[in-house]
Amino acid sequence: MTESLDWFVAVADGDREAHAVRGFLARAPQRIDHPSGRPWLLGRWADDRLVRVTERGVQIAVLGVTSVTASALRGRSLDEIAGLLRGEWHLVAAVDGCLSVRGMVSGLRRVSYSLIDGVPVAADRDDLLASDGVDPAVVAVQLLTRGAGQLGDVPAWRGVRRVPPDSVLHTRPGGGHRVERWWTPPAPERSLAEGVPLVRGALRYAVAARLAPSMSADLSGGMDSTSICFLLDAYRPGEFVTQVMSAPDADFDDVEWAGRAAAYLNSKHQVLDVGELPSAFGGFDAVWTDLEQPHGWIRNRWRLQDQAVRMAAAGSVAHFTGAGGDELFRPWVHHLHTLVRTRPWQALRSVRAYRRFARWPLGQIVRALADRRSYRANVLDAIAGIGTPERASGVLDMSWVAPLHLPPWATPLAAELAADQLRSVDEPEPLGRDRAAHTMLEGVRTCAANARLTDRLMRRFGVRTATPFLDDRVVEAVLSVRQSDHAGPVRYKPLLAAAMRGIVPDDVLGRRTKGEFSSEVHLGLRRNRAAIARLFEDSELARLGLIDPAGVRDVLVGVHRDNLGVIALESTLACEVWLREVATRTARVVR
Repeated sequence: MTESLDWFVAVADGDREAHAVRGFLARAPQRIDHPSGRPWLLGRWADDRLVRVTERGVQIAVLGVTSVTASALRGRSLDEIAGLLRGEWHLVAAVDGCLSVRGMVSGLRRVSYSLIDGVPVAADRDDLLASDGVDPAVVAVQLLTRGAGQLGDVPAWRGVRRVPPDSVLHTRPGGGHRVERWWTPPAPERSLAEGVPLVRGALRYAVAARLAPSMSADLSGGMDSTSICFLLDAYRPGEFVTQVMSAPDADFDDVEWAGRAAAYLNSKHQVLDVGELPSAFGGFDAVWTDLEQPHGWIRNRWRLQDQAVRMAAAGSVAHFTGAGGDELFRPWVHHLHTLVRTRPWQALRSVRAYRRFARWPLGQIVRALADRRSYRANVLDAIAGIGTPERASGVLDMSWVAPLHLPPWATPLAAELAADQLRSVDEPEPLGRDRAAHTMLEGVRTCAANARLTDRLMRRFGVRTATPFLDDRVVEAVLSVRQSDHAGPVRYKPLLAAAMRGIVPDDVLGRRTKGEFSSEVHLGLRRNRAAIARLFEDSELARLGLIDPAGVRDVLVGVHRDNLGVIALESTLACEVWLREVATRTARVVR
């Protein structure tokens, strides 16, 4: 296992800035200076993770995994460079002593900043800049059972701020700074036929930008991971390892479909016995916890670490996943809200199809389609209901902001803090032009946040993750296609299927089912409930006054009539594990 994770901090050119980053100098193996000799970029990165060019007094650095070359950076503006980059990257520039830094539109690579000694210092992680402890109000928001989307995209560390993924941070010597939006989603004007070659090309380039000397990939049997495997096979036939777990129960058909795909691939195929893998909800003491924020994929962290160990033993240095595929290619029903106003006859046909296959009640459909609330009004309504109990899923929702709920064991203080924190967001704006684009982008960024933490977990064992679906150019390509052209209850991910036609065999693309993991989740919960209960006997969340641990114990020993209790437990568990790690390791956080 390696402790050498990539990181960086960056500042403008000034004496105060140089003084502000003095604490980072001792632990930074790499350093790039301004022309004055003062520090500009400090951190740790491999030689092949930095592309750098100096042109007409402007220093430009691209850090991360990307296929861009120095020659491609020359003669272009920073916005043009950011618009062509593929892979997983940060773009940092020094112009006349000023600093410009941005991450990815998908949110897979983020930028944080903090005022240290009165001047802004930028970094690629929240916790690098942490100095004033954790804000309980933000932790209360993290307890929300289904998250809060962009409203909850706030560092839990006091004094640290995040740059929105669509924006760039500019700083100048002496302490001035501004955050400026540079990217807007493309208009969804393309038909399915027009979008297919664009999506296919974007995915090909996204995979190519992430290639490594030795690789591995998930092959679950689902369309997302299967597509990535066939794209890999086109570039490196026989030079990567595919991995799938055995079926946890008789109704789980992922293995059958993975085997069908593997018969066409040249990869070395591994089938892992699910009974020998770490169980869900286990290994909290055995798995490293990232200090940036709670990990939303908490129940699978032990298995992700085990996967990193196995793939490293197989020689892989890059593991490809299908993360982000669901968020992009399984269109949200929110598109009907726009469609009924722009193409009412097409909307009527779509609504009839959904009613027939999804059995939507007519009253719910009418209320959802008739909702004319603005984004801001929807936000305020959602916050007002934050303390109400969550109902079983199945209620049709096409709102900008889904209802917000805390777990039943959250205290009134948690509800008060969470509501106040969410109301403090300055005039939030929707991420997209309509509810469908906004909801898709929120889903992508939520997935990217968890993928980012997973990547850092696996890198500790020498294996980076590669997530081509979260590539900015892929996200843009999908957003440019009208969701109504690739939505509906009958066809399964038609845009991805059409884009992969000719790359993935037709009989593999024909799958209409999706793996169902609830039995495995509940089995893992039963196996580990005693350990989880012990975790809450001396709870950090309870110490902050945010939960009643007795309520957590009740769900651990109770009968689960639906998944609400398990979903609520995941966010609570993620926060508890994170807070415990913060309490243990805070003294080692760089300040």
